[in-house]
Amino acid sequence: MVTPVGAGTGVPGSRRMARLGSVRARASPNPFSTSSKATSPFAEKPSTRRKKTQNRKRLDDEHEDPNALLDALERRVRWSEVSRGERERARRRLLSIASRLEPSRDTPDLDAAPVWMVPPDLSAGAPITPDLYPRTVSLDQLFPGTGLGAAYNSDAEFRAALRAAMRYDLRAATRSKGSTCHKVWKDRSTDFPRLTEALRRRGLESITGGDFVLTLGSLCGGEATSGSLLEIVNNAAGGRDRVLVHSWHQDSGRQQRTVMLGFPPKSGFEGTGVFSHCVKLSHELKPQGRRGEVVQFELYDPRPREIPEEYVIRPVYKEGAEILVYHDNAVLHSTPDYIDREAVWRFM
Repeated sequence: MVTPVGAGTGVPGSRRMARLGSVRARASPNPFSTSSKATSPFAEKPSTRRKKTQNRKRLDDEHEDPNALLDALERRVRWSEVSRGERERARRRLLSIASRLEPSRDTPDLDAAPVWMVPPDLSAGAPITPDLYPRTVSLDQLFPGTGLGAAYNSDAEFRAALRAAMRYDLRAATRSKGSTCHKVWKDRSTDFPRLTEALRRRGLESITGGDFVLTLGSLCGGEATSGSLLEIVNNAAGGRDRVLVHSWHQDSGRQQRTVMLGFPPKSGFEGTGVFSHCVKLSHELKPQGRRGEVVQFELYDPRPREIPEEYVIRPVYKEGAEILVYHDNAVLHSTPDYIDREAVWRFM
């Protein structure tokens, strides 16, 4: 025999179900209701909104002191009431600030940087000699007695004029300084008149546009020279202050010199984030295809372990060190994990 609902309670079944329905309706309003009185169960309580606003204001109030901001961000990452997205943004901001505050993350002495021992299963066998590792060169070394280094580092308009003139002289498809440009620097069909004009306007009468580009390009060489000139820029969609994970690679794996002219974020700048980051290798890496093709470190099978932080070279840009030179086979290199530059010209 089936006992009717509500039997033994003194409340008829139909009346009991009606009362349960009434309680449910009061406790859990329909989130899909169009009624103005309906409240979504996912809506934030006013107290939670106030708390988040106070937290953001507290973070903004502390931005004047970088160390206080670090402490605030560390607390914010641990706060349970902050959403996952906000925690991730806070973590990235923390990393970007830490990259500027920790002197140990700079590599002012490239010669003193340690060499990473390539595992035997990744080695092509040929040891790397120290003369192939990264070094910096100054504009005044290349153009002595001209005052180019001081002009370049003190005048943002001059640097912008050089970038615009290069695109014009090499007939780049786009003249926008916010987009990457890839051309051939060994183009003999131009004598770089716009570059010459930009140099003349700055009082550098003894340097022509052709001298400027071809002298930088002449630092390339080794096993091969492609004649490639790539201007890498940081546009609004992915500009300064990005925090990235290093993506270690080689452009060719050949004993081929790469030359980078940095365009700093402001005049008088000294710091990291302009040049690519590098890792010195003890031996050449095995090619992943034909020699001369790109080598992506994380694509080796099995995937190698992450390279320890102490081997990461973060070259410092400053007046007297505007150019970075390295051999592609001697290093792994990557976009900086913290970018702070207007652009960089890469000659190969």
